[in-house]
Amino acid sequence: MEIQKHKTILLVEDQALIAMETKSVLKDLGYEVVLALSGEDAIQIITNNQNINLILMEMDLGSGIDGSETAKQIHTFRDLPIVFFSHHSGKEYVDKAKIITRYGYILKNSGKHILQSSLEMAFELFDLNQKLKNSKEHFQNLYNQAQDMYFTINTDGIVISVNKFGADYLGYTKEELIGNSVWQVVHKDDLSFVQNYISEVINQNIETNELEFRKICKDGSVIHVHEKLNLVYNKKGELEIRIICRDITEGKLAEKQIKQRENYLIALNQAKKILLKSESKDIFQQFIDIIGPVSHACRTYIFINSLDKNGKILMNQKAEYCADGIKPEIDNPDLQNLKYDDLFPRFYNVLKKGHIYKGIIRDFPKEEKEFLEIQNIKAILIIPIMSDNKFIGFIGFDNCSSEKEWSALEQNFLQATANDLAQFIEKNKSQELLLLENKRFQTTMNAIDAVVYVADMDTYELLFMNKYAMNIMGDVIGEKCYSSLQKGQTKPCDFCTNHLLLDENGKPNEPYIWEFQNTKTKQWYQCSDQAISWTDGRLVKLEIATDITESIQAKGEIQKLLKEKEILLKEVHHRIKNDMNVIKSLLSIQSRRINNSEASAALQDAISRVESMGTLYDKLYKSESYHDVSTKNYLTQLIDEIFNLFPNRQSVQIKSRIDDFSLEIKEIFPVGIILNELLTNSIKYAFPEIEKGLIQISLTKMKKHIILSYEDNGVGLPESDNVKQMGFGLTLIDLLTKQLNGTYKIERNNGTKFIIEFDK
Repeated sequence: MEIQKHKTILLVEDQALIAMETKSVLKDLGYEVVLALSGEDAIQIITNNQNINLILMEMDLGSGIDGSETAKQIHTFRDLPIVFFSHHSGKEYVDKAKIITRYGYILKNSGKHILQSSLEMAFELFDLNQKLKNSKEHFQNLYNQAQDMYFTINTDGIVISVNKFGADYLGYTKEELIGNSVWQVVHKDDLSFVQNYISEVINQNIETNELEFRKICKDGSVIHVHEKLNLVYNKKGELEIRIICRDITEGKLAEKQIKQRENYLIALNQAKKILLKSESKDIFQQFIDIIGPVSHACRTYIFINSLDKNGKILMNQKAEYCADGIKPEIDNPDLQNLKYDDLFPRFYNVLKKGHIYKGIIRDFPKEEKEFLEIQNIKAILIIPIMSDNKFIGFIGFDNCSSEKEWSALEQNFLQATANDLAQFIEKNKSQELLLLENKRFQTTMNAIDAVVYVADMDTYELLFMNKYAMNIMGDVIGEKCYSSLQKGQTKPCDFCTNHLLLDENGKPNEPYIWEFQNTKTKQWYQCSDQAISWTDGRLVKLEIATDITESIQAKGEIQKLLKEKEILLKEVHHRIKNDMNVIKSLLSIQSRRINNSEASAALQDAISRVESMGTLYDKLYKSESYHDVSTKNYLTQLIDEIFNLFPNRQSVQIKSRIDDFSLEIKEIFPVGIILNELLTNSIKYAFPEIEKGLIQISLTKMKKHIILSYEDNGVGLPESDNVKQMGFGLTLIDLLTKQLNGTYKIERNNGTKFIIEFDK
């Protein structure tokens, strides 16, 4: 097809499998396809790829920016047609699409021909909009260059003056227009409107006004014009009307074509909905009543094939639409049970191959022309209805008022209606197969060792029960499910799942799995509920309920054991805390008995480290989670407890700003030890000659990046880059920072500052 030639579509779909399937369909339709799995990817591709002709985009794109926001960003730098392609038909999604300059909103699973027609329409609309845009720019240039039609008329409509461009444009000389009535160039159907409009402008003395209507050129051609009227008085004090007239025919025709294509798409969707409601007896007539008017045919009809007793193919008219003034042929007996062999051979040979039979009747062979002219047909379009490549009928369109034919785009839309009819006919045939499948269904369900039943979703009538269910509940088919399967229930159950089994479009959802204790048997069941299509086509509820009573009882025992383990785990943490307090006490006693100041200081360092670990375990003991700890609660308390260990703390002030977030135990533990080392070192060594020491601590988190800043205004560390020469404390800080996969740096400026950074 020409419209697809060299066209490239950017498919934006976050679901990989759906994207692959849609891409395959688009390639089958003749398009080149570029795939983006997110809105961000789509923007990048559009930025770098100038060959994209159209964007087919899902509205809901997962965790990134959605389809509407993606479209907005793309339109800031590229003017491309965007068609939304989504499972969502809810108002909120459609409203989102409305605020974007879009060229269609296609529901997924609408069918290949709907997708094809919608894309072709989008390309056509975009081309027309470009023409309209170019047309407006063209008109603006003409106006700026004074290439408009200028008229001056008096209040009686007599032309006083006209510019050469205006006269030439209408095919006249200036002399042929001046002194004559301006109404001679106004279309007869618009004349009354224009005269009344100008009279009202004059009577109300409206200095400036505008209107649109049709003019007739000298050669009889019709143009659409936009006129701007200005009331002025000449030197004699006489009222004149000066007119600036501009041809807007191209824009009007573009608008008309856009509207026509929109009407086709609306009708196509409405007709498809009619076919989905297949319970109606006059389904073909309802269908044709929608398609007929929008096709602009004088007569539209549907014929379905059948076989006579000899196996000959017959055509039978099922429905007909006629425009006003057109004679119906639905009751013509010659058009019922008509053999294709009785008609001209070309008609059947063309249609059975799946080709369209069309043309202007006067150009047809004599035999065909004579048959069709009897019905006053001047142009015809007949589209075959094909099912599994078999010719099963046709939909026809007659033009009885003119020889106007249907454009290629219109034929594509009408071809889509024939495809819809084929699917409808196939669906009806499948009902017979459904009856056979029901027999197989019953055999399979009777073999299942679980309760299985089927109930009407509106009346709650039991339609089927397997043998397992009847052995428990008895044969209660035909009764209400709520009164037969539950104890003392006189109305639909509060826990009924019917409302969960259909989506907002009335289509079956995935199976709903739930657990329930039956009020009659007192047994526990795991239930799998799903809406399925029954033999008569209605949606019913299928429930498969497996007895899980023993499993539920076992689950209770498991919960009891888990509770006991939880208590035991808390007891372990409690004992660890006590053991740490014992260790701390032993170290403290030993420290007081040692006269060696260096050894005593080492023991005090050990006491501080044990204190830090004890605080962490205390937090664990009180926390509901054994995996994460609040930084603000833990570190604030840790800083206070370490600070209170030192007798000279009155001369030191601590300012801390700890953000409140959670860290895992393996992360908070090293941070606590690092702070213990830094605080201990500062309080003991940083302020020997300073009356008022200051320590500033901050812990901040930006996304996943964490920064620990520690600063004092003490005497500072010695100038050395060798960690091993700076003592055990700094060696420990170095090791713990590496454990966090982080980095640290030391700044020596009016004290010492440590900056430690790592990612969560």
